[in-house]
Amino acid sequence: MEKEIVALRTLSLGSYVVRGELDIAMKEKINPELKKSMDKLVELLFAWTKNEGLLDYLSNEEIEVFSKPLGEWTDLEIIKAIWKHESLGVLLWSLSLISEIPPYDNNFLLEKLIDKIPLFKSKENFIEKVNLRPMEEIKWERDVAEHWFWRLQIFDTEKEKSEDIAFKNIISSVAEKAYLDGYIPKPIDGDFPVLGKPFRNLSLNEFLRISYIIIERYKTLNWLCEYSEGWEGEK
Repeated sequence: MEKEIVALRTLSLGSYVVRGELDIAMKEKINPELKKSMDKLVELLFAWTKNEGLLDYLSNEEIEVFSKPLGEWTDLEIIKAIWKHESLGVLLWSLSLISEIPPYDNNFLLEKLIDKIPLFKSKENFIEKVNLRPMEEIKWERDVAEHWFWRLQIFDTEKEKSEDIAFKNIISSVAEKAYLDGYIPKPIDGDFPVLGKPFRNLSLNEFLRISYIIIERYKTLNWLCEYSEGWEGEK
């Protein structure tokens, strides 16, 4: 993947995430004067993204939502924007602006992500500044994500086969090999360790949060490795 394309996708997604945070802020009661200032900020953010040609690096769905007036994002659209924090974090990591990808039971910190996005500045300066990590390093992280994605995919099947010893043994064997290969921390009770317990013991809310971490990271790393279309396939 070319550094310039990764950098431009990062800038565009960063502006999209910031736009989502503004709509989240609108869920709180704010005075008319602050609302007016935020409306202006939304206009400036969209204008900057458009003028820098960054809209070309958003999916059609992202552009449609991004262009809405302040306060008109649906709850689902806001949730999707929050999911994109993980994708943005991986992109910033790939450009060497973040030192490491957090464990899969920890989110990227939004404040640190936004701090790395030079809003309202020239995209050329950002492209020149960043350095794309070696592809071997990116592919390693992609393989890490693939192991977690595999564990996510079989979660429902596991519930149906809760008494199937052979199925549990498969998970245990995969977890042990993934640990020995350096892809995951030491297994707990023969399973991928997450939030201090086996993956199988996640509550519904915990499972949903871990799911979006895994999916967004895996999808983004696949795109970086050119194994999939990524956001381009959503246009």
